[in-house]
Amino acid sequence: MKAKLPAIKRKTIGLKTSLAGVILLTVSITAAVIHIPWSLTSRKNITNIVNQLNQEIVRGVNDEVEKLFSDTISTQNTIQEMLETNIIDIDDKKERTAFYLTFLKANPHISWISFGYPNGDFFGIQRERSGILNNIESLWDPETKQATRLIETYQQNKQYIKLLSTSLVTSDYYAPKRSWYKKAIANSGQIIWTDVYIFDTSKKPGINSAITLYKNGEFIGVISIAIELERISLYLKNIDISKTGTAFIINSENQLIASQDINEIQHDLNENNENLQIKLLKNSAKKELQIANKVLIKNNVQLDNLKTIQQFIYTDKTGEKYFVFFAPTNTLDWVIVTVIPESDFLEEINHNTQNLLYAVVFLIIIAAIIAMFLAGKIIAEPLLKIIKQTKYIENFNLEEIRACHSIIKEIDQLSLAIDQMGVGLASFKRYLPTELVRTLIQEGMEAKLGGEEKILTIFFLDLVSFTKLFEQSGNEMIPHLAEFYYLMSKNINQHQGTIDKYIGDCIMAFWGAPIHNYFHAKDACRAALECQRTLSQCRPRWQQQGKWLFHARIGINSGNVLVGNIGSEEKMDYTAIGDPVNVASRLEALNKIYGTEILIGEETYKLAKDDIFVRFLDTVAVYGKEESLNIYELLAMKNEIETWQEWEWVQFFQEGMTLYQNRKWSKAMEFFYQAIELRGGLDLPSSLYIDRCVNFIANPPNADWKPITILHNK
Repeated sequence: MKAKLPAIKRKTIGLKTSLAGVILLTVSITAAVIHIPWSLTSRKNITNIVNQLNQEIVRGVNDEVEKLFSDTISTQNTIQEMLETNIIDIDDKKERTAFYLTFLKANPHISWISFGYPNGDFFGIQRERSGILNNIESLWDPETKQATRLIETYQQNKQYIKLLSTSLVTSDYYAPKRSWYKKAIANSGQIIWTDVYIFDTSKKPGINSAITLYKNGEFIGVISIAIELERISLYLKNIDISKTGTAFIINSENQLIASQDINEIQHDLNENNENLQIKLLKNSAKKELQIANKVLIKNNVQLDNLKTIQQFIYTDKTGEKYFVFFAPTNTLDWVIVTVIPESDFLEEINHNTQNLLYAVVFLIIIAAIIAMFLAGKIIAEPLLKIIKQTKYIENFNLEEIRACHSIIKEIDQLSLAIDQMGVGLASFKRYLPTELVRTLIQEGMEAKLGGEEKILTIFFLDLVSFTKLFEQSGNEMIPHLAEFYYLMSKNINQHQGTIDKYIGDCIMAFWGAPIHNYFHAKDACRAALECQRTLSQCRPRWQQQGKWLFHARIGINSGNVLVGNIGSEEKMDYTAIGDPVNVASRLEALNKIYGTEILIGEETYKLAKDDIFVRFLDTVAVYGKEESLNIYELLAMKNEIETWQEWEWVQFFQEGMTLYQNRKWSKAMEFFYQAIELRGGLDLPSSLYIDRCVNFIANPPNADWKPITILHNK
């Protein structure tokens, strides 16, 4: 123990005379006053800028979508009017073909202009690809349920239209069964829109409009226009959002209608038409689209009932923030979505912040040089040494504490106080479990009465025949016993155990408090095996030294206990109490009956069974109690077993136990004998059960006998 240091008069000066800290603090506060408000204002401005940008995007996209639909509606109305008034003769193939071609040429977003008759006949012009047009006339045969389709393929350029080929094919295309036809009939006289679908030819998403045609009050058929939605995607592509921001359109079913990345909406041209589906938002591999999908799910955004713009801020795992907007359109159930990373706008701000930081760092360096010149030796070094000493106290390494002298009065007095504190604590250190105290200090637990219920694993270790050995040796055993305690305590501490107390020749420890340990049962079992392994390794050396060959028995049990500071206001222990503690103590004692070294309870086995190798030993009950307990002998950790052949005897023992429990005494004895033989001629539990079998054969138990061993309480 360190002797108390005498007080020494030293020449000191006041702490206020040291200006270094004041200089550094002043510069730092000035920098913070400048930087923090500026940074907060900048981030607030970013939000305003993003909101304005999003409003412009939504306004522009809405205008483009409305224009696309209004152009289509205008075309639809014009075609209807000219056919109804006979300006264009619908039965004149040449005239109607020229008429339709004019509209296709003027509206590049239109893929089809067609007309379906009630009898199944159909004609139309299809834009197949750039410059290629198909004039199709289909005549339906109600008997064969097939249509004869005449296809005339044209090459179109700015000057002329040239016929390339003519073909005649059969088809089962029956216009009155198509969705656009039936929907137009159901809404006679009104322009209708179909759901978005993938066009067979272009593999791009599109939509049909349709309206019924009447002449002189007589229903003639249905006019249909199919438009590709790529125009909207091209518009989105040309929007200047931000460096990495994106915009796209989805419908209420989370289907991608349009996107800045056209590859997100277009299918492979060679893909089978039967499998074509509009891509769902969740199936996109694009990061920004995945973010939008996560925001939809997390915030339960109802797209089919969206009335106003909704804004969300999403933060990914790296801390990057994204502004995500959902805005309704004036068209169908479509929703405009924008995803804008905050970093796109922070780049310039961060650049300015970096320049400001350089200036602040420069000022701090100058101030630091001045501070070091004025007060480096008289303040900094002594304080750093004192901080180091307090760390020793925090870790309960009291022997490392040394006085740190300073000419500054306050620092010198603080150093002396810490040194005297170390002297006082060192006096009590030897009376307490050091690791427990160190843990309690590190966890900041105040020494006052109180506890909590927790599931812990309790550990009891007891020396075999200690009383007899002590009677033979007396005080001569104390150094040897100290070595034993040191070795066992080291193993317990290394496996995250908390030593509760030393009770004569017994050590009580537990796992799971004060620091939570999810694997408390496994760690306790590993520590128990390590303790027995250490004793086994030490016994040859102790024999050579003429010392006693210590053997130990260990009991382990898990359960819900009360753990905390228990005792009185004058004296308390950090300990665990409860029935599981008593059971652990009884398990340690039961080793003597079964000739084992480590016994564990049923709850410990359940918690650690995936990691430990055991054998079921017995079901026991304390006399006078109804509850029984399965007990197991802990043999090894599974991950430490190199070959299972050495443990083959365990299988024979367990088979013998099964037969024993089923009252097949003679057959059980055969397996117990086999277990003894495979283990090298000695297995005390097998011998114990052989004796029990012999006794039951000679004196058969009652019919209601249960394989439970009744233990008389201590």
